[in-house]
Amino acid sequence: MFSLFNFSTDYASDTVADLVKAGAYKALLRSGIDVLPVYYKDVFDSLKYSITQIYTYSYQFLSKSTHEPLEDYIQGCGEYGAIFCINPLCYRLFYNDIWPDEVQNWVQLSLYACTELNLVPVHGLVRYEDKMDENVQNFTYHFLAPDPVLKECGIRKAKDIADTCHIPLKNALAKSRQLKHHSDISLLDVSLTYSFQNFIEEFRK
Repeated sequence: MFSLFNFSTDYASDTVADLVKAGAYKALLRSGIDVLPVYYKDVFDSLKYSITQIYTYSYQFLSKSTHEPLEDYIQGCGEYGAIFCINPLCYRLFYNDIWPDEVQNWVQLSLYACTELNLVPVHGLVRYEDKMDENVQNFTYHFLAPDPVLKECGIRKAKDIADTCHIPLKNALAKSRQLKHHSDISLLDVSLTYSFQNFIEEFRK
């Protein structure tokens, strides 16, 4: 996938974090999604008319189709899922559908983040792990739980974030702590707030 920025450049770490955040917001705006929660199915549906394609397959479907043991897919792609790059514009995402919906949502959109950040080499496989690359985690937090929308809705408690954004509670706890840090309002913050305006107004009622 064409990256929004080049991570080979030697940026200061705080600047990289800002670029990742901006990349997540741009990707969210580009998807046309304007409500929370952000579901992986809607994200991938939004790519149907994009030059970049991501095709998703559950381990269970593949095992049944190929008559290969389920354990082979878990061994090859990990307990949660993985993404394979066929070429810079085409990816195959494999996932284990035994996990709760909110976990699957987090896993699949974390793997999507890897494509946005150009972290999946051609003909390479990236597995989901509990401790993903810091930039991947940062992207996923901002993509699934965008700061300006949460703040406009007054959503700051972990339980409320988990329920509204449909993410695992442990991730919502981290997001709740993150929201306590002050950050300047950017043009992308304003754009995202405008895009989600109907959702924000409905939520406030």
